[in-house]
Amino acid sequence: MFDSESFAIRNSHKSFISGKNYEDVQSQASSPHKLTRINDLKNQVENYLDMLESKVTMVKERALSEFVIAYNGYMRQVKEDLKYLKEKSLEMEKYYKDNKRIQNMEQQLEWFREESVKLYTKIEIKNKDIFELKFRLQEVQKENEFLEEQIKQLMRKNKRYEVIRHTASVATEQAEQIKEQQIFCTQPRPKRIMSGQTQPKHIKQLYDIFERVANDDQNQIINEIAQYVSFIENTQTKQIQILRQKMNQAICQSTKAFATRSEYEEFFIDCVEQVRKDIMRRRQNAQVDNKLSDFNVFRKEDKFKVLELVLMNEKLLQTLHQKVFPTSYVTQLLEPTTIQTEYQDILHQIDKKRSFSTKERMIIKKGKLLYK
Repeated sequence: MFDSESFAIRNSHKSFISGKNYEDVQSQASSPHKLTRINDLKNQVENYLDMLESKVTMVKERALSEFVIAYNGYMRQVKEDLKYLKEKSLEMEKYYKDNKRIQNMEQQLEWFREESVKLYTKIEIKNKDIFELKFRLQEVQKENEFLEEQIKQLMRKNKRYEVIRHTASVATEQAEQIKEQQIFCTQPRPKRIMSGQTQPKHIKQLYDIFERVANDDQNQIINEIAQYVSFIENTQTKQIQILRQKMNQAICQSTKAFATRSEYEEFFIDCVEQVRKDIMRRRQNAQVDNKLSDFNVFRKEDKFKVLELVLMNEKLLQTLHQKVFPTSYVTQLLEPTTIQTEYQDILHQIDKKRSFSTKERMIIKKGKLLYK
């Protein structure tokens, strides 16, 4: 390629220098001096052409080498750019994948936050319920303790009432036994009757009646004995009724005393319960500020309030006045009343009877001590 181009350039230069064709120049007749000169010029031109050709080839080679170097550099740059773009594409792909995972994780995190908020609200509600249940449990425990104390007191009172009732039943049984014995005593016992002994009135009457058996009619004697026995039964029944009335009066008095005492106790307990409810209401209003407060503590104002509520009862004030300042009322209480003396006489009569067992005698003694 370069030879054909150089040949064309060389021919063009030759034609340009001579202004004619090369054949025309050779055909002309010239002198030797001119021919030598022309040859010299021709040689110079050829030398210049060769030099130009060599320079052009050098320029071409240099340009080619520079182009190759530039092309290689460019291709290297392109390779580096492609490598960089590939790395960037991989990074972007990884980034998008990571970004998608991050978005999923953020969504999960939001879901967990919402669930945690819901759980915290539920925990707060449960804590409130637990606190209320603890408060109710304390209330129930206090009520149970109070009820246990009341039950113990009622059991003691029931035992006392049972002792009194048993003593009354024993007294009635003893009276019936006395009645039966007295009826049995009315029967004739001629072997034991002696002239020198001091006999009761009814035994003497029976003895006189049986002495008249031989003289009087049998029907008349039977009627007299029946009248006498009915008279004895009537007197015994009247005595038993009187004893029962006295026993009932004594029991009523003891029950009235217990009832008044229980009324005062109930009144006092109602006062304490009212103040305790006020305290609980106040603590419920302030439970947010102080959740771990002690509910068993009564303040000074609460104690004064209990005393005020207790002292509002006039009957209780009268009894307190009589207890604190003993007057003639105490002496009247200390003096035995007629009912008490009669009741003691009844117990004394009962105690005289030795036909009872030791257990029943111990119960009677307990009843006497309880009455005292």
